[in-house]
Amino acid sequence: MLLRLMAVLIFVGLLCGPSGCAGMANPYIGEETLIVLHYYISQDPKGFDPVRSSDTLSSTLIGQIYEPLYQYAYLERPYKIEPCLAESMPEISPDKLTYTFKIKKGVYFQDDPCFSQNGGRGRELTADDFVYSFKRLADVKNSPEGYWIFQGYIVGMDEFHEASLSETPTDYSKTIEGLKALDRYTLQIKLTKPYPRLLWVLTMPYTAAVPREAVEYYKEEFLNHPVGTGPFRLARWDHWHKIVLEKNPTYRDDFYPTKGEDSDLERGLLADAGKKLPLADRVVLTVIKQEQPAWLYFLSGYLDISGIPKDSWNTAMSSLTQLSPQMEEKKVRLWRGRDFGVYYVAFNMNDPLIGMKHPDVCKREIIEKRKLADEAEKLGKSEEAQRLRFEADSLEKELPFLEEKNLKRKKIRQAMSLAYNRLERIKIFANGRAEPAQGPIPPEFNGYDPNFRNPYSEFNLEKARQLLAEAGYPDGVGSDGKRLELNFETTGASTTTQQNADFFRQEMKKLGITININQNTWTEFQEKLRTNRAQIYGLGWIADYPDPENFLQLFYGPNKSPNPNNANYENPEYDRLYEEMAVLSDFDPEESRRKHEICRQMEKIVTEDCPWIFGLTYWSYTLVQSWHKNFKPHAFAYNTYKYHSVDPALRRKLSIEWNKPTMFLAYVILAIVLTIAGLFFYKLKKQSE
Repeated sequence: MLLRLMAVLIFVGLLCGPSGCAGMANPYIGEETLIVLHYYISQDPKGFDPVRSSDTLSSTLIGQIYEPLYQYAYLERPYKIEPCLAESMPEISPDKLTYTFKIKKGVYFQDDPCFSQNGGRGRELTADDFVYSFKRLADVKNSPEGYWIFQGYIVGMDEFHEASLSETPTDYSKTIEGLKALDRYTLQIKLTKPYPRLLWVLTMPYTAAVPREAVEYYKEEFLNHPVGTGPFRLARWDHWHKIVLEKNPTYRDDFYPTKGEDSDLERGLLADAGKKLPLADRVVLTVIKQEQPAWLYFLSGYLDISGIPKDSWNTAMSSLTQLSPQMEEKKVRLWRGRDFGVYYVAFNMNDPLIGMKHPDVCKREIIEKRKLADEAEKLGKSEEAQRLRFEADSLEKELPFLEEKNLKRKKIRQAMSLAYNRLERIKIFANGRAEPAQGPIPPEFNGYDPNFRNPYSEFNLEKARQLLAEAGYPDGVGSDGKRLELNFETTGASTTTQQNADFFRQEMKKLGITININQNTWTEFQEKLRTNRAQIYGLGWIADYPDPENFLQLFYGPNKSPNPNNANYENPEYDRLYEEMAVLSDFDPEESRRKHEICRQMEKIVTEDCPWIFGLTYWSYTLVQSWHKNFKPHAFAYNTYKYHSVDPALRRKLSIEWNKPTMFLAYVILAIVLTIAGLFFYKLKKQSE
């Protein structure tokens, strides 16, 4: 027994010796001569294909490797667009229907084996690369998640999109009338109608230039082998562990901005003005699923930037605006600002228990299914024709009862929204850093109405129970005696995600509704959304560009999954208003006035139909280590790592100071070991006597 105890204590003592008491491996070993950014991500990304960059994680990673025509000026406010791969701002025709873009010369894709004709050396970017990349975004076979940005706007592109639905390989040689390379460095886009947001969407990763050689070389593995023109390239991807980006040695001439806000000079954000980008040699993104371990890494100096986990709020902050003494002693910097996002719980409107199908939509689907059945019959596909006719007949039988069913299902959704305790969530999960969302547009955002109040955003259990009873589920029990049972899909496995899901289950339990929680990885969850297999889920939408349309398009019928309308909501009156609003500009006073009138009408329609439980809107808090340089939050830009830098010597010095071995424990254990050893040898001596 004594020998076993000694062995254990000696082992623990070795762990707590000079090299082990800090408890964490130093990530900076071997980086002494490099500038390396150390960040963390909580999920493994689904891949690096720009046409599937619908989430913030994908967009952020893709934005470092691939580049679009335009980008946001990093430091300037109000937010401003500037050329990225475009040579200048576009030439726009008087009728605002033709845009002509000049492409920068001398820009090369990164070196890669896919360029076999060049011996692996990257080739020059041309206008044809944008034609090809935009076609990829329209090709259904690529499972694109961003076609909504072009749908209905570019002449001939919807026809290309429809043609890609066929089983035969998509023909990329097919000409799209509104998308042409006029010469090697000139791209032209012709629109079906004015598109005031075109330049905003041309900053998005969806529109980045992709070389055809890479897609054809890597085939299904293309999403794991990004080949871009950007400042970084993928050096290593250890799934669920680490992603390493390294400086692209063939990156074009790109320089740190020389203009910003007046306060940027004082903050040191212009110290690197005019320097060639990227400033960092490498970016290391460690996958840390839980917030608390990531927070401990930040406190140890092993991460450059961090948010604030809810359970560590008091460690980080003394108030909503003041850092704690511990953070101030470490000279950590705080960036606090509005998060232009809305966080919500969505209902799948295709679901027979809680969904909605407008009678006009139902009539249209009956006609469409019968037409498709006739076409299938002509092609000899009798089984498919029979299935489509059966579906059309079922919809026709349901049509007379649809309005009554829709009303009852809507009352279920409204009841659940009233049972969603936003104020309690702000206290428990947000440390006071949030406020109840009233509708789809977040506070202080373009188009927000501070006077609007959503009648279903209050917490009112009595009213919720009344609505649920009117829906045919008094105390959550239907006329068949069965309790209403629904499925909630998680977006990952973090502690906060699990706690939020369980809190939702408890909220609905008070209504008598049973919630089953289905665990998913982020990739699994995204696939369920894309294939229409999620009944209820919690998610957030962060603005892509500074226009209220970006939030209102989330409920536009033609944008249904796999596009951003993942709730599959469709209301013909809402769609009509959206189509009128979408062509109006904020820069024309009369158009702007009408646009905001329409926004108010759409807001009322969607909050009454309740395809979402409009949850919370947040204030964003970011903590930045003293050695990290040039961080400035940006609401819309993703390609910001190229501006970031660190002082490696200061980071090394402080991380060593913050992780000094705790020798006291080692001495105590050594004393215990020596005492036990003495007792052991004393016992042996006595036995020998």
